[in-house]
Amino acid sequence: MTPNKENIRKWVTALRSGEYQQVKRHLSLNGSYCCLGVACELAIANGVGVKRTAVASIRADGDDDTYVNYDGGMSYMPNSVRKWLGIDCGDPVLTEKIDESGFKSPVTASDMNDREDKTFAEIADAIEQKYLADELVDV
Repeated sequence: MTPNKENIRKWVTALRSGEYQQVKRHLSLNGSYCCLGVACELAIANGVGVKRTAVASIRADGDDDTYVNYDGGMSYMPNSVRKWLGIDCGDPVLTEKIDESGFKSPVTASDMNDREDKTFAEIADAIEQKYLADELVDV
């Protein structure tokens, strides 16, 4: 699949915009989003027919949580969003990390968001490096 650079730029811009509050472990929870949830919201805003379903849940402390499913999924971008972005995976590998023994392991967008505590701006940088590197200019 060929990356749709125009739509990927929209995703990068949205991640840097400050319009979205970041959340971990869910595409969307209580009005906040992970980096993949931001892509889902952008696809919807740009006319992609993604079904958004709110699911209410009551926590043990009695408070309510509202999760959003996109085309039934809560963890990864659905096929319609992947196609809109022109990427092959619902949780794309953006970089890799190398441990002390030299072993390389892939780092996905959700890994950066959930496990590595990267900000949306840092994730946007990684998306740019992966999909828009030929457009970046050194200053």
